[in-house]
Amino acid sequence: MGDVLRRQCRIAAASPAPYVCFPDNITAPAIGDRCFEKYAVPYYNELAAMLEGRPVYVHMDGDLKALWPSIGRSAVRGLDSMSPPPDNDTSVADALRLWPAMRVAVNFPSSVHLRSSKEIYATACEILEQGGRSGRLQIQISENLPPGAWRKSFPEIARAVEDFGQP
Repeated sequence: MGDVLRRQCRIAAASPAPYVCFPDNITAPAIGDRCFEKYAVPYYNELAAMLEGRPVYVHMDGDLKALWPSIGRSAVRGLDSMSPPPDNDTSVADALRLWPAMRVAVNFPSSVHLRSSKEIYATACEILEQGGRSGRLQIQISENLPPGAWRKSFPEIARAVEDFGQP
């Protein structure tokens, strides 16, 4: 780990933050499994050791399927901005099944914001159902929201969350 990154990790470890998010932008086609294992996972593991039990989240918003085994072997305990189908290849159900200690902060699929109100609501319900009542799922709007789409999509996502109820 480089000096600047190590210093930043020490500052994060000394903070009262309940978790630390590593601001990578991981997608398997760009990094590949071998480079992910060699260059990213050691940093995540070192930061996790510094945090002494507080979780490390990593911004992983792309296709992840090729990285599943490596993610599972890492000390990562939270996915930030994970973008499920139809935009990428890892569903909420996959993530929760593969990584039982993982928390998943899911970016509501950007492409779905452009669909009908009925489809937006149905997608939000599907994401919530896949997360079940695990308490390990958070829906975010964190990636590529099409301009003006929020006027239609936000109310449908909120309605789905309200209809689903507390985990």
